[in-house]
Amino acid sequence: MTNQHKSTVAARTTNWTHARVSACALTVGVLLAACGPADKGYVYSIPSASVQERHPVKLAGEPMRFALPLSEKPRKLTRKEKIDLEVFLVGYRKNGGGPLTLSQPVETRNEGAAAHMVAQIRTVMYHMGISEDILVVDGYVPSEGKFGFPVVLKYQTAHLVLPKCGHHGDNIAFDLQNLPHEDFGCSSQRNLGAMVSNPNDLRGPRGSAPRDSGRRDTVFDAYRAGEPTETQQADDSGQLADVGQ
Repeated sequence: MTNQHKSTVAARTTNWTHARVSACALTVGVLLAACGPADKGYVYSIPSASVQERHPVKLAGEPMRFALPLSEKPRKLTRKEKIDLEVFLVGYRKNGGGPLTLSQPVETRNEGAAAHMVAQIRTVMYHMGISEDILVVDGYVPSEGKFGFPVVLKYQTAHLVLPKCGHHGDNIAFDLQNLPHEDFGCSSQRNLGAMVSNPNDLRGPRGSAPRDSGRRDTVFDAYRAGEPTETQQADDSGQLADVGQ
């Protein structure tokens, strides 16, 4: 075989190899393109099928305000003001969410009267069993030389906004996304919200009740004496009830 013939065979072999590589690359590119989105300008996502996200039980509220007017000199709460204050505090204990804010005027001629009124409010709260830990006291500066600005109590009420149900217009027999119908889970969410007596329970757990000191002393006394500390149960040995006989 001459050198010219060998060069011709090598050239044909190289061209054939390049053609096969190009064909393979083209095939892979077509397959990858078929897997990609048709419109590159859009971002596709799977709609959420979570019942809590589609039919949420929302916690809302509105501000409540109670004002006690001041005079230039300290004065006592009237009977009506005390009753109205107690009603306001009962409403806070039942429907309030968050702190109880008390705003009093400062840098005025009746600053002492304001402090005296705040002390009376604290006394009423104490007798009603409302802890001062929830009370946030701040001051505001009224117009120069005036003393008619009140002591103001404010809090935010808490109530639930339930989802609206009853949408049954979709054809659930034809759904390319294979998702639940729009009204799915709405009734259970609405019933759950209707059973909540205190909306603040959705904010977080309630505080622990005070411990039973008497029961604790009884257990410690039994422990020190080497006696059993568990509650003694009555002997209920005997035959089971003949239910269904």
